[in-house]
Amino acid sequence: MHPLAQKAKKRAKGYPSLVLSELKNEKFILPKDTQRSRPIFDKIFKKAGFEPNIFCETETFDIANSIVASGIGACFTLPQFIKEDKENKIMLFNIDEPLLSRTVVLAYRKDKRLSKITQEFLSIAKSL
Repeated sequence: MHPLAQKAKKRAKGYPSLVLSELKNEKFILPKDTQRSRPIFDKIFKKAGFEPNIFCETETFDIANSIVASGIGACFTLPQFIKEDKENKIMLFNIDEPLLSRTVVLAYRKDKRLSKITQEFLSIAKSL
């Protein structure tokens, strides 16, 4: 078991947390330079203050997750992209620091009546 997985403390909600700098000695599986997400990851590492040790670059989450499941390195992924046969081989963490901000736009027709749940969602989204 990976040392970070051993020291991880499960939070009441969600995944255990870590600070990105704890991964500075890890090998990373990152998207290829041609992928839209790569500049985002490059900014994340720059903000964290270290250059990633890139093991390889790939075009898909599936390949990255497979490499991680084999025990070679770390990658950024989403739970829904992890296939069932890899679930027990990959440990997910929340990165416990603000890395980047993102703007989210919600659009709806002004003249359309919104359901109560939609109104509540908009209210919550506007308060964030």
